[in-house]
Parts: sequence; structure tokens; C-alpha cells
Amino acid sequence: MDSSGDIYFGGVSASGGDYPLKDSVQAFGGSNDAVVSEILPGAGSTSLIFSTFLGGSADDVGQGFALDSQDNIHLSGATDSTDFPVVNALQTEFADGIASPDHNDAFVAEFGAGLIGQVTPASGGNFGSTTIVLNGAGFESGATATLKSGGSSVASGQFVKASADGATLRATFDLTSVAPGTYDVEVVNPDTTSFLAAHSFTVVAGGGAKLWANLVGRS
Repeated sequence: MDSSGDIYFGGVSASGGDYPLKDSVQAFGGSNDAVVSEILPGAGSTSLIFSTFLGGSADDVGQGFALDSQDNIHLSGATDSTDFPVVNALQTEFADGIASPDHNDAFVAEFGAGLIGQVTPASGGNFGSTTIVLNGAGFESGATATLKSGGSSVASGQFVKASADGATLRATFDLTSVAPGTYDVEVVNPDTTSFLAAHSFTVVAGGGAKLWANLVGRS
């Protein structure tokens, strides 16, 4: 159950077109698919808020389920599908590309408002500006990006731009005179939805442009 009282559950279904869907991220993949659903219980009736299949053309089973503090849905399980859908994956191929794998692969998936998965580069010098790219999900046009320490803003992102699919966000930070150390990166969408990547960016001393000069002349 989330902070609003909605009830969530996950598991597996072989029902194909019979399983109730709402804003599904995909159609039935085949055989067995993992499922995730959200319902709003009410007096005398129950509303379906969100419901989706997750899987490829073979067997996919949801086994572990949790909600985080921002009500994002986390689902883990096992898959035998070589075409299991992946986004921002640590391993993009089933069995890591092994030609004749045995058994299943584990999977971990997240649904919800969004997240920051990776910050690149993960460090920058305090002698100028650094442009970073955030990979994740749920970034919207008009979002802001901020470096924070202990909840306080240290540097505000400039020229912030989200990709059309919401999977990446680019921002430039002026790190001039920012104290060396590790900082949080926070993204806030126009609807105030926020994502935080704790301790994900490090400011190091120096790193600015260097100038060399050779003097050539006659005595």
C-alpha cells in the first residue's frame, strides 16, 4: 500500500488478452508474463489505477515486490525470454549473450514517476563549468537540476534539457569555488515530482584550463 492508500501487487499471468490492463507499458509477450497492478479500494467498488504486463515471448515471473519512499514500484523475478524488454540495463542481453544458456536470468524493474540511474561524468573540477548527463526515466521539459549537500543547494544547473522520451537530462553546473567533496544531484519536474541521486557527483580541486606559452625571439 502506498502513501495514498492505493494497493499494489505483482506476480505472473498466462491470461493474455483477458488480464485487465490500464496504461500498460506493453502488450502480452507470450507464454507467462510478469504483471504489476495498482488498485484504489473504495466503498462498494474498486478502481484500477495502473496495470501492465512485463516480459518477452517466453516465461517471465514476478517474484519480489516493493515500493520506495516516492511510491515507485520495484519488481524482481526470473525470465526465460531472450527478448525481455530492458531500459538503462546493466546487462542488455539474455544470459549476457551466451549462445546456449541454461536456466533463467534474474531481472529487476522499476515503474513509477522516474529515477536517476547514472550520472556522467561522476566528477568535475572546481575551476569552471562541467556538463553532466543524467540517465534514468521520467525527466520532463522544464525540469531543474541542482547539486545539493545536506539538503541545501550548492550549484544550480544551467541549460537544462530533457530528451523527448524522458530518459536523459543534460545540465551544466558552474563549479567555480565549490568546495571539493561528494554531492547529491536532484531533479525537479515542473509538476514538483523530484528525483535524488545521493552522493552521485564529486567535485575535485582544480580541473580548469591550462595555458602554455613558448617565447621565440632574438637576443
